[in-house]
Amino acid sequence: MAIILIQGRSALFRRQSFLRQFASALYRALRHPAKSPSDHRLFARLMMKPRIFGIYGLIVQSCDRQRIKSTPLPDASDQSAAARAIRHNVTQILNKFVTTSRRVEPIYQIATTPWRDLKDEKLLIIGCRNVLELHQANFAGFRWNNISGLDLFSINPKIMSMNMEDMNGINDASFDVVTMVNTLEYSLKPTQVFDEVNRILRPGGRFVFTYGRHMEEKAVVSPASGEEFVDEPHYYPAAKHVKYLHDIGMKLFWHDEISKENSVGLMQANHRLGFIKQAALLDPPF
Repeated sequence: MAIILIQGRSALFRRQSFLRQFASALYRALRHPAKSPSDHRLFARLMMKPRIFGIYGLIVQSCDRQRIKSTPLPDASDQSAAARAIRHNVTQILNKFVTTSRRVEPIYQIATTPWRDLKDEKLLIIGCRNVLELHQANFAGFRWNNISGLDLFSINPKIMSMNMEDMNGINDASFDVVTMVNTLEYSLKPTQVFDEVNRILRPGGRFVFTYGRHMEEKAVVSPASGEEFVDEPHYYPAAKHVKYLHDIGMKLFWHDEISKENSVGLMQANHRLGFIKQAALLDPPF
């Protein structure tokens, strides 16, 4: 009889212990949940569904329509690289003010890999043209208030008007991530752009960009403005850019290349590159 009583008390104790553990775990799950190291934002993923994103992009870009129409073009006599770039881009936006391209999204997949908490990271998008890319970066996990754009002209208050070769309006070590999609080709001084990006990046910060090199040395005419692009930067080998960035203290962490015929009928090698500005490590792996 005593043995049965002891066994009954032991079973009761085990049940009470399990209930206490269950209640404690439930409390932690509700009040102090463990944060996920991966992207789990359901709303952002919903907004990136094709039809939803298309409607959202139409609304966002329509709000800037009047600013686009009132953006002044440089005089045709100004044949500087910056003036030609502005005429090409503004004319292209005017002719097709709603952008449906999602080519920037892989860049933010690279910039956020491996996934981490982005709530405090500041992002600068160079050459974004319109505000849609800022929203795409927001869907990738960057907080809206921490996202800034920069271009030679501005059609939205979130976009600074500045030359990427001389970003003297931006303080040193101001950003955690800098992205640049189809923009470097407009510069006659790419190393100057790299120096500026390196300056404004914090140690450990990431620089992710695309570089399209035309493999045929022919004049490239803008389908929007009818003017020739600045052709010299298109012929720099990607390896030259990688070496320069390495020499100024950046480490390559991503590279892939896609070869294709571009919109003006020339063969082009499109590179996607990701670099990390070197920071002091407790235990360097090399």
